[in-house]
Amino acid sequence: MKKTGIWILSITLMALLVYGSSCRKEQFESDPSSRLTFSTDTLMFDTLFTQLGGGPNPRSVNKRFTVHNPHAKTIKTSIHLGMGNISPFRINVDGLPVSHIEDYEIRPNDSIYVFVELSIDQNNQTNPLIVQDSVVFQTNGNVQDVKLVAWGQDAHYLVDSVLTGNVTWADQTKPYVIFNSVLVDENASLTIKEGVKVYSSVNSKLYVNGTLRIEGVKDNPVVLQGARLEQDYRNTPSQWYGIWLLTESRDNSIRYAEIKNGVIGVRVDYLQNGGGFKLDIQNTKILNMSAGGLIGYTTWIKATNVLSANCGQYTFLGELGGHYELTHCTFANYNTTFLRSKPAFGLSNADYTDTNGVVTKNPLYFDVANCIIWGSLKEELTFFLTGGGSLEKTTIRNSILKTEFVNDLNVNDNILNKDPYFKDYRELNFQLDTLSVAKDAAPVLNPPVLIDLLGELRDAQPDIGAFERKE
Repeated sequence: MKKTGIWILSITLMALLVYGSSCRKEQFESDPSSRLTFSTDTLMFDTLFTQLGGGPNPRSVNKRFTVHNPHAKTIKTSIHLGMGNISPFRINVDGLPVSHIEDYEIRPNDSIYVFVELSIDQNNQTNPLIVQDSVVFQTNGNVQDVKLVAWGQDAHYLVDSVLTGNVTWADQTKPYVIFNSVLVDENASLTIKEGVKVYSSVNSKLYVNGTLRIEGVKDNPVVLQGARLEQDYRNTPSQWYGIWLLTESRDNSIRYAEIKNGVIGVRVDYLQNGGGFKLDIQNTKILNMSAGGLIGYTTWIKATNVLSANCGQYTFLGELGGHYELTHCTFANYNTTFLRSKPAFGLSNADYTDTNGVVTKNPLYFDVANCIIWGSLKEELTFFLTGGGSLEKTTIRNSILKTEFVNDLNVNDNILNKDPYFKDYRELNFQLDTLSVAKDAAPVLNPPVLIDLLGELRDAQPDIGAFERKE
């Protein structure tokens, strides 16, 4: 009986404790002097393109801040955007997409996340505009906020566009923004004038079935890149596809351009009717491509003073034969962004077999002069020269090469496996450092290349590569 009584008493006490705790009201912090703390007082967003009416809605990067309750009791706060439903900003509180939330509870010494993004409407101005709002917190009669600041810019928008006739892009104040690709139609031309900026959304391409002429100048190049302008994206590949010169395209030229942050910088397909170079590219940088920089398939390319660097696979590839003349170019690939397995530079006369089994044999001509081909792999060149097409010319001369093909390439005054010493390849600065073996190591060609990639005069004893070092 005694044991039974003790057991019943224990159960009764436990029940009273549970009942008492369940009836006790949670204590909330109500002191007006009790305030929240924040991980930042201002969220800053870099330039974002304004919204295209009736079309795509450019969105910013998603940013966040934390809200901390430093007190010993749970605190209730109401959260809203200062501009309410008309705000270009959107907030998400711990996973809840809201514009206003009442009495949100933050546990003692705990924090919540607030995520923020935005889109910006057109304002018909050429200069960037400032858009501001704030996330407001009302807690025990206190009003606190975190300020939101963004820059936006109007643009010429092209959505699934086909360009016909002779089109010129010349506006240096408002960029041209491509959504879901643009096609330069057959027998049409697109001329892009100096200082123009072209930004493209993810997977967008600049297709050319007619003629493309990019006409940048020394101090005012044309820029083609992805549409994300935030600092975090300045060297991020795969933001758009790139330029694709299709089969019917002809007489394309690129002068003083920066093509960056895509999949393939410039892809050139097949021979043009009437023969001759399908692409003549000069004084141009191609950077941060997840697949390739300058790629040709059975085509004719002339490249002078071109830098192609930081690509996931090839900085240059001449595939399925073709005719390639590369002069004073720098092809450089380091494993700073990508885990690479393929060499930086490739040439091939492989046969092509179509869907009907018909085999085409592709002749190959290449003359590589005064170039640098370098990178972080032991072998940065690859060749496939056993196709059925003839090898009309296969010359690499007066160039600095990172290669294990020592017996084949230690000719024509090439310099093998001696570091060219770029100034800072991690920052994509491929100008020559003081101790570079490229300095004064190139012969004067016929015809001479009088200027370098930057438009600066070469001296009487030129440097190998795209840049002439200035002391």
